[in-house]
Order: sequence, then structure tokens, then C-alpha cells
Amino acid sequence: IHIFSILKVVPIAIAAFILARILGINRLISFGIGLIFSLNTFNLIRAEGHFFLALTWSLPLGIAAIFIAFKQVHKDLPRSGRDIGAVISLCSLSFLSGFYYTFFLIIFAITTLVYLVIFIILNAAKITFFGRVKNSLRLLSLPILVLILFILGLFIQTFPILVRSKRILNLTGL
Repeated sequence: IHIFSILKVVPIAIAAFILARILGINRLISFGIGLIFSLNTFNLIRAEGHFFLALTWSLPLGIAAIFIAFKQVHKDLPRSGRDIGAVISLCSLSFLSGFYYTFFLIIFAITTLVYLVIFIILNAAKITFFGRVKNSLRLLSLPILVLILFILGLFIQTFPILVRSKRILNLTGL
């Protein structure tokens, strides 16, 4: 086992700890969840053959950002600067690993956004159409921000690959 396999446990455990704390779990159990998640066989085995697949800290951080946005809409809480800052920092940290998990986070964010739109529509009785649209946009601004940040992160992660591929195509004459 090389040094990466050993050191990657730390950021993965911290990310799982952060997610557990955001979900409202106490510190001791959150610490245990972080250790278990970081030392599971998927993380240990993937570190040997697939460097970017072993960087699973992006999943708990991205899910934490989605949860913060989901909770804000579902409980009809006002947007706070703290929530916006947490979402921005969690999303930007989540796409520091490979783009592989960002695809899953985008799919999960879209699924959550669709659920929230249905939830808002079903709970918007006795409001005019324009009132529903205005209310929906106000409520969904944080989940939409999460989705935009994930898409931006995917673009940032894949841009060097796209540029490199274009240069290769130019060299081959295709």
C-alpha cells in the first residue's frame, strides 16, 4: 500500500464527519461514521487501481450541500448568509476530486430539485400562478445554486481534458 492509500483516509473521514454533523448526529457517532466510511473496502481497494475513484470525499461534501439546500426549502426556512456560504464552500470542496463523482452529485441534485418543485406545487394552494412562480423561485434559489455550482465544477474539472483533446485533434489533422 502506498502513501496515498494511507493519507487519503483523513480527508474522507473529515468529509463524512462534516456530513454527519450537518445531518444532526452527535460528535462521537459522527467521528465513528467518518472512520467507517473512510476505512470501508471500497475506499481501500479503489485507491490501488483508480486514483480518482478513491477520492470519495466529494460525495459526503456534495450531499451535505444538497441537504442544506433541501432543508431550507422543505422547512420553508429563510435563506441565510451562513447557508449560502456553507453551500458554496461545500460544493467547491466537493469538486476538488475527480469528475466521476460530480456526475452522481449532479444527478442527485436534479432529482432533489424535481422533488422540491413537486413539493412546492403541491403545497401552494390558494395562491395565484404568478405567486407560485415567485414563491418557487425564492424558495428554490439555494438548490438551483447547488446545481449550478456542481455543473460549474464539472466544467472546471473537464476543461483541461477538452482543451488537451482539441490540441491532439489539431496535431493529427482531424
